[in-house]
Amino acid sequence: MLFFDGYGEIQKKQTSVAIQSEKMLFLQHEISKTALVGSDTQEGYGDYFAWGETEPKSTYDWGTYKWCNGDYDQLNKYCSDSDYGYNGFTDNLTILQPSDDAATSNWGIGWCTPTETQWRELYQNTTNSWTIQNGVNGSLFTASNGRSLFLPAAGYHSENGLDHENSYGYYWSSLLDTSIPNAVWVFDCFWPPDKCRPAPGETACRAL
Repeated sequence: MLFFDGYGEIQKKQTSVAIQSEKMLFLQHEISKTALVGSDTQEGYGDYFAWGETEPKSTYDWGTYKWCNGDYDQLNKYCSDSDYGYNGFTDNLTILQPSDDAATSNWGIGWCTPTETQWRELYQNTTNSWTIQNGVNGSLFTASNGRSLFLPAAGYHSENGLDHENSYGYYWSSLLDTSIPNAVWVFDCFWPPDKCRPAPGETACRAL
């Protein structure tokens, strides 16, 4: 799972979950290597989190998801449609709150999960290619100054365990997909074909 601080950058930092990153700025600034949460290397998959949860766990499904009462249409937070809310619950929250953000929870105030806009800016202002780095499949994003960022194809965790390892990379944004209240905008990287894109509709109880 990848996180930015409030200024759109990752600065060198070590935390209780063994995170270590080098500075990352995108758009007209530099992009350099980074590690994912729970990993010390660029290629490491790191930890997996359901959206809005701040700790990894062993099972990822609606029965274990923090923000529902056991099923996809029983949401008790982050719900804009009463048909999906527990007893008709709605709160119209569409942006991940700091208290539910694994970055903020683990790293402190000023750190957050990237917005959908930040992912889109990264996608639009770099070139990307599918590659193998130290034996790990993933997408390499290269800025005009030649610096690059590697995102491993770490797949995702669902009720079936780890899926699409080595062929898909999924990364949360902080924005709900309001057309499907139990789903979230994500950044997808996959092969074949060689594509990366911001996309809606990823189920919130899965772990990316």
